[in-house]
Amino acid sequence: MKIQWLCDSNGEYSYARVIGCICIICNLIWRLYMGVSDINNIWQATVACSGFITGILLWLIEIFRKLPNISIKAGDKEYSIHKGE
Repeated sequence: MKIQWLCDSNGEYSYARVIGCICIICNLIWRLYMGVSDINNIWQATVACSGFITGILLWLIEIFRKLPNISIKAGDKEYSIHKGE
């Protein structure tokens, strides 16, 4: 039984998706166990959510790796990245 959203277009498990999912789940379980009362500033919050941040970054890398062209329109300007094949 394969979980489809963890697989890439070839039907194989994607390293970034699997490890990202594991990081997010482990960080959420750890935060539920430890609580949030010991977080008093932005640096402690960054460290406490480092697994979640790592998981999200891995998912974003996986998304942007697959896209051949990316265009973002901000105000009057349009920024684009074209990945060569």
